[in-house]
Amino acid sequence: MTEVSAKAPKVEKEATVIVDLGENVDDAVARFGGDVIFSNYLASVKINVQSAIRRYLEAGLDSDAIQAKFENYKPGVTMDRVIDPIAALAAKLQKMTPEEREDAFAKLRAKLEG
Repeated sequence: MTEVSAKAPKVEKEATVIVDLGENVDDAVARFGGDVIFSNYLASVKINVQSAIRRYLEAGLDSDAIQAKFENYKPGVTMDRVIDPIAALAAKLQKMTPEEREDAFAKLRAKLEG
């Protein structure tokens, strides 16, 4: 048995149900058929691949560089993340108050000068 929860923020509600999805792959295939299991697996993996592609595009990689990232792709194995340090810094600074931001800039200037 698998517990599945979902939230509906528009109506501020959530629910949890118990669903019998099988105990393992063999059990699931026996219950629902290989085609159903494979199509659901494929849909899930495609969503993960699309998410990774978006991250790489946002980080400035071109199609060839992105394709290279997927040459040895294995579902379930975390792919390397491309982090834009300027974007990360900007995101942190946006969350700060003006006073906190000025303090952070002062500390950064001191580090760069020292």
